[in-house]
Amino acid sequence: MSNKKMVMVVDDEPAILEYYRKVFQPDNDDFDILGSSESSSETDIDLHLFSLPSELISEFSAVYSSGKSVPLCILDMRMPEMNGLETAVELRKIDHDTIIIICTAFSDSSADKIKDDLKEGVFLVHKPFAPDEFKLLVHSILREWEAKVISRKNEERLRLIIEGTQVGTWEWNIVTGETNFNYRWAEIVGYTLEELEPVSVNTWLSLTHLDDLLLSNRQLELHFSRKIPVYDIECRMRHKNGTWVWVHARGRVMSWSSDGKPLIMYGTHTDISERKSVEEQIIEERDYSSNIIKNTPAIICGIGEDGFCNSINPAGEFVTGYQATEIIGKNWWNTLYPGDEFHQVETLFRDIEKGDVRNYEMRLTRKDGEKRVVSWNSIYRRDEDGGITEIIGFGHDITDRKIAEEALIESRERFKLLSEVFPETIFEASIDGKITYTNDNGCKQFGYTQDELAGGVNIYDLIMPEYHATVQQRVQDRIRGEKGGYTEYRAR
Repeated sequence: MSNKKMVMVVDDEPAILEYYRKVFQPDNDDFDILGSSESSSETDIDLHLFSLPSELISEFSAVYSSGKSVPLCILDMRMPEMNGLETAVELRKIDHDTIIIICTAFSDSSADKIKDDLKEGVFLVHKPFAPDEFKLLVHSILREWEAKVISRKNEERLRLIIEGTQVGTWEWNIVTGETNFNYRWAEIVGYTLEELEPVSVNTWLSLTHLDDLLLSNRQLELHFSRKIPVYDIECRMRHKNGTWVWVHARGRVMSWSSDGKPLIMYGTHTDISERKSVEEQIIEERDYSSNIIKNTPAIICGIGEDGFCNSINPAGEFVTGYQATEIIGKNWWNTLYPGDEFHQVETLFRDIEKGDVRNYEMRLTRKDGEKRVVSWNSIYRRDEDGGITEIIGFGHDITDRKIAEEALIESRERFKLLSEVFPETIFEASIDGKITYTNDNGCKQFGYTQDELAGGVNIYDLIMPEYHATVQQRVQDRIRGEKGGYTEYRAR
């Protein structure tokens, strides 16, 4: 892609147009820039010559409409169609940034008149002129124009970055206290720049939380003494609505005095209130979850894919007899299911392969050797291939319940054995009268088998109706805790 700079020239005399062509012809030693041998000092020129101002204006407009620019136009002052100043005014209506050189051998318009009409970016050159000096002027103008274009592009790029990232910018003259803020700096705290005027470093001081100012001052001291390369803090600033907003402030001294004192500092403000709110919520949820884990009576533990324990709560410490420092980092399975007990672990993983297990009972061995029965439920973290990377276990010590259940079973078995040898009828029934058990004598008396009686026969179906009220009253007495006694009734 060509990097030539377009220059348009208009003059009604063909000989002068040819003269311009020779002056700007590449590698023309006849008009070397003040005898310079360094071609790098020259800018490549794309020269366009016109004999009529209207032709130049038309082409200039077409180029501008295509999105390109004409950095420089060289205009003869005296032309029959319109003079150079009038042509320049028309060109400036199209592109205010184009630079104008007006060449004249007369005094039709004064320099002040030209400057008044064109304001800036205009040069008046009197004929005849030295070609090498004129050439030097043109190349100097083009280099300056290119530098301005680059600067303008960089400024636009920076503006877009600032707008896109929604950062506030600030400039601080440390010596005088003067500051410059952009609109976003003020917007973060709910103001317009006009509302904050006049701004100074005191504007920042008045809006910042006192506790955070202390941190800011320490950071500035470290930065001013060059102990840290960048000033970087998170602080609270008072919003216009009275709330506090969180701001991430960063900056750097870019100008120092000859004796090493900071002069000018530049920086940015970023609104991080939303991030801070999320962080606070995460902390609250983490603390809430941590309190639950610490205070729940259930065992909660984490077991890695290698079988090593990575976490355990106080309930887990109590049931296993191991302190967290003793069990974390050790193999959970080998530690709590040693020797012959390890077969439970093998069975567990076989069942896991079939699907998630629930209320899975396992008998662990405490640190002191005591056996405890724990009912487990688990959450499995898996990798992308479905392999288990961590087991989060939730366990309830049901040892006492299991002992009570076994004692109850044993008691019921003993009761049944005694009832079978007892010479009288013995039966069990629910409060609403459904028979759940009877001994052999009861079966013989009522004429039913045990399965028939336990299958839904109601005791009131076996008692004559005139005794129902008496029996029901006796049942209510026993429910209230009154001592039992004999009740006589007739059965069918």
